[in-house]
Amino acid sequence: MRAGELPEDERVPVVDGSPPSTAPYLPVVLGLDPDASADDLIGYAFGTAAVRSAPLHVVHPWTLPAGTLRPWRHRFPGTTVREHRVDGDPGPRLLEASARAGLLVVGRRTGRGPGRAARSLIRHAGCPVAVVPHD
Repeated sequence: MRAGELPEDERVPVVDGSPPSTAPYLPVVLGLDPDASADDLIGYAFGTAAVRSAPLHVVHPWTLPAGTLRPWRHRFPGTTVREHRVDGDPGPRLLEASARAGLLVVGRRTGRGPGRAARSLIRHAGCPVAVVPHD
């Protein structure tokens, strides 16, 4: 069985004997390409983090245009958001982040199947992966 296949794998490990279903969720990690129009992708990640009362970690390869996340932060004010800018290929950082996440959210262009990067993340991530279509 792979890591992340059981429901309790999406939550902070319990050490005091309490039921796993009462533990807080691990962060939702969003892999974001600033070149793409990704409102559906960003909305899915924020909505999922909000439902879980989990923090959202946004990994992106360069500085996001001003305002990209601002409307989402206002729509989901209770969601803690951390941005992680990476140099070069974000794939390895997303894999690292998936080891400490409850869900990894990545996008794919509408009308296409998952690309090479998404397929690699699905195979190697340490948590469930949601591939969200966007324009």
